[in-house]
Amino acid sequence: MRVIAVLAILLVACGPDVRRQRAEHTVELATRAIALVDETSGGEIASTPELTRARDDAGRWLEQSEQAIDAWPGTGSLAFETMVPCLGRSLGVLRESLARNTRPIPESLRQAEALARTATERRCARRRARSE
Repeated sequence: MRVIAVLAILLVACGPDVRRQRAEHTVELATRAIALVDETSGGEIASTPELTRARDDAGRWLEQSEQAIDAWPGTGSLAFETMVPCLGRSLGVLRESLARNTRPIPESLRQAEALARTATERRCARRRARSE
């Protein structure tokens, strides 16, 4: 019985961090979604200020979410949990902007938004991502 308990502890300690895997999946899906938006609506985005702002904002929050995952070993999930609500909100704004401008909405955008919005109970605390 003791051996089973030790093995279980080792498996948990050495096993993958499920929160990090979910965070990575969310960012991968958002990356794919934004790439699809660029492919299907790139010209319209460049000529429509609303779409340009929404696409740029989503891209900045995506970049900051990627950086938060890179910082995971030092910060744990805290950095990502701070960024992901804003990523979810910005993906939602992008989706709504695409709909208002009768542009295609990739299913991956809806999925990434849903994952980002449910990743934590926190709310987005910033209006915009920091520009670099």
